Amino acid sequence: MCDKNLPLEESPQAGPTLAERWPLQSKTTRLVIFVLWFSLLMLAVIGATSCDKVDFNRSREVEIFYHQYNAESVDVLFVLDDSCSMKTILANVEAGILSLSSVEFPDNTKMGVTYMSPAQMVGDQIQFDKPYTQYSIGVPGFLNLVNLSRVASYMSLDVSAYDPDENGKQNFPVEVCAQSWFDPQQKSGSGQACLSGAMQTPLYCTGVEEGVWSLYQLIENYNRQHLALFRPESLVLILFVSDTHAPGVANYYGKTNNPSSPLSLAEITNKIKENSPGIASVKFSGVVPVPKVGDRHLDGLKVVGGIPKSDEEAYINSEGFNDYAYLPLIRETGGVAVHAKRDDWSAAMKELVQDARVISNLTLKLSSAVERVTNVWVDGVGLGELDFRLEPDHQTLYLLRDLSPRQLHEIKVEYFPF
Repeated sequence: MCDKNLPLEESPQAGPTLAERWPLQSKTTRLVIFVLWFSLLMLAVIGATSCDKVDFNRSREVEIFYHQYNAESVDVLFVLDDSCSMKTILANVEAGILSLSSVEFPDNTKMGVTYMSPAQMVGDQIQFDKPYTQYSIGVPGFLNLVNLSRVASYMSLDVSAYDPDENGKQNFPVEVCAQSWFDPQQKSGSGQACLSGAMQTPLYCTGVEEGVWSLYQLIENYNRQHLALFRPESLVLILFVSDTHAPGVANYYGKTNNPSSPLSLAEITNKIKENSPGIASVKFSGVVPVPKVGDRHLDGLKVVGGIPKSDEEAYINSEGFNDYAYLPLIRETGGVAVHAKRDDWSAAMKELVQDARVISNLTLKLSSAVERVTNVWVDGVGLGELDFRLEPDHQTLYLLRDLSPRQLHEIKVEYFPF
């Protein structure tokens, strides 16, 4: 206690303040404390923003879409590997086609077949008259659908330079139908199934079997003729049939006259919808190699007919599987996969037919590129984060949600604009 009667010089002296002892350190300390406090505040704000709870000086915009399709028709396009390695599973393919006779398809179903025979490219320009190799010159399914006139044209072609014994032509014993698109049970004049005739190939060793780029180039070939590949309001099913999964990067992409990289799901589906406006949905499925039980590529994939239990069951031939390139397309669009060793496709096609009245995915094109989609509602019900995906172009939005094609759906999309 301070004695107020003590002389001044003997009075207890107050010690120097913190600022007097460490003037620089005091200011620095206060600054550090302030910075730490402010940083913690900002982290809290950012954390809240990431959960869409706090937004300062930002406004969200909303677009509303209405979709209703009278999806009476189903278009099934087989994208067929026409390389010589398919001889390994040729018997399986023939038996698989025959098994479809037991499947009851919707009344307005059409089928067509094209080959995995891509054209050369110069930059992004497709050379429509120059296949990847000479073996694909004039073959019926090169950037076209197989039909009688194209088979006849191939039969009249001089192939002596690379097939002097005309072995390729001998691989067309079944009469081919005149139509490019035919009914599932339709038969030729001689009573043979149109699908059996269309699924024939020369079985040349083409050195490439790139199904997605071949499909893309087929569509561009139709575009330059001002033709739509698919019917309006149809449910489109793309079915890859191959003993492998497209070529590996070292074998195809980036080489002279070839595309630099594989196509994304958005790129190929957008190309389909640009060519055939008004189609109800696009699904990819495949009779392709399926990995054995436990493989990561099976996650979320619908497999019909059983999954290989061992490497031996999964193995088909010396062809590589190239990271199972077709499986993501199949998984993301709600399609089904069948192991290429199986000779019964009926279960897969029945599964496809059951899905034929359900749209498992819907592609929306926003009016402009956006920074981030925050919420999506379908008919007033909010979707979870796994039910929609904004593509890298920041404008294409995928809804991975089953929708009835005959019902009018309201889709509301909320986003942050750039």
